[in-house]
Amino acid sequence: MGSKRIERAIARWKADPQIMLEAQSFANEAAADQRDLLVISQSMTIAWLEKKVMDLQKQIQSVKQHEAERPSMPAHGALIGLE
Repeated sequence: MGSKRIERAIARWKADPQIMLEAQSFANEAAADQRDLLVISQSMTIAWLEKKVMDLQKQIQSVKQHEAERPSMPAHGALIGLE
């Protein structure tokens, strides 16, 4: 198809209000679908990150608890009589 033929077809479509209305409606639906997909994707990422933070907080708490329960070790120098 030549460029002139494309230009004429576009000019005809622009002159027809019904075609333009349908095209606008289609564009709006497509944009809404894109936004919905983006929102869903971002929501899933946020949920995953929140779970990761909770898991890491549990790990930190577990390490702190383990360290608190463990008897303190004397310094290395004290073991060999240097202190």
